[in-house]
Amino acid sequence: MSLKLMRAAVFKEYGNPTDELQNMELQLPEPKPGEVRIKLIMSPVHNHDLLLIRGEYGYRPELPMVAGSEGVGTIDKLGAHVEGLKVGQRVAVSDVPGVWAEYFLADQKKIITIPDEVPDDLAAQLLGMPLSAVTALDELDARPRDWIVVNAANGAVGRTIAQIAEARDIHVASIVNRPQAKADLEAEGIGYVFVADADGAWLDQVRRIVDGGRVAGGIDMVSGPMAGQPVNLISQAGTLLSFGAISGLPMQIDPSHLIFKQICVKGFWNAQRQNSITTERRLKLIHELVRHAVAGKLKLPVSRAFSLDRAGEAAAASAEKRNGKVMIAARAA
Repeated sequence: MSLKLMRAAVFKEYGNPTDELQNMELQLPEPKPGEVRIKLIMSPVHNHDLLLIRGEYGYRPELPMVAGSEGVGTIDKLGAHVEGLKVGQRVAVSDVPGVWAEYFLADQKKIITIPDEVPDDLAAQLLGMPLSAVTALDELDARPRDWIVVNAANGAVGRTIAQIAEARDIHVASIVNRPQAKADLEAEGIGYVFVADADGAWLDQVRRIVDGGRVAGGIDMVSGPMAGQPVNLISQAGTLLSFGAISGLPMQIDPSHLIFKQICVKGFWNAQRQNSITTERRLKLIHELVRHAVAGKLKLPVSRAFSLDRAGEAAAASAEKRNGKVMIAARAA
C-alpha cells in the first residue's frame, strides 16, 4: 500500500531560515488519542519561528523539524477520545509545532473554533501575538485611564495592545521609528502614536499628552538603547516587560530610573506565562480576542502571502520593513 504524502517546510540544520527551509514531501501524520489532524489554510511568520530555525530561541528541538507554530485550518481527522470537535470545522491553533505543512497535528486542548465572521488572515494570527499581548497587558496591572508605553508598536503585539487597551479604557503611547509606521497605525484608527526622533522631542510630546497621569508600565520589543524609551516615561514603582530583542543587543537602561523610581524590569515569555495561568483565565482572554475580532474591533493587517513551497522567501520578506504580517498559505497567493 502506498504512503500518503504531503508537502512541508522543513529545516534539517540551524541557520539562516532563507537557506535552511526546504520544501519536502513527508508522510501524512496520523492523530494519536486526543489529537486532531488539521488541513492548513494560512500561517503567520513570527520572529520566534525564525529564531527557532536559527537556533537562537529558548530551546533547541531535535532536527529535522517542520517549521511554524500558529495557524488556521480545517479539521481533517479526529483521533480517539476527541470530543466537542468535528471534521470540517475551521479552527485556530498556537504554540503547536510543525504548522508549515499541508496537514499538521494538534492537541485538542490547543484548538479553538473560529466564528464565520473572522476572516482567515485574522484567525491565523489570533492566538499567538494577540494572546501574548493581552496576557502582558494584564501583567502590567494597568487600571482604567492609566497609560502604558510600547515601542516597535507597529508589530502585531503593539497593534493588539493598542486596540484591546482602548476597549479597557487604558491609554497606550505607541512608539515607532519612522513616519510611515505612524501613518499606518493612525490609518487603522490607533491614536497616540509617536516617532522616536534622535533629539528626544517625542518624549516631551508624550509627557504633555499624559499630563501627569499614571504610566503603569511599558513593553520593550527592541532591547539595546531603545529599551530606555519606555523607562523614561514609566511612573513610580511601574514595570517594564522585556518582550523581545529585535535589535539583537543587550538592554541599555539608565539605572537612575530603576533606583529612584523603583521600576521593576521583568522578562516576558508567553509560552511560560500560559503554563502559569489558569485554564479559565486563558479561555477568558481568548474569548475577549474573539469577541473583538467578530465585532471588527481587532484588526491585524497582512503584508504579503507566500505559498507553502516558498517558505524561505516568506522568511526573507519577514525581515523587510512592512505593514503587517507575512503569511504562508497552503494555496498559492
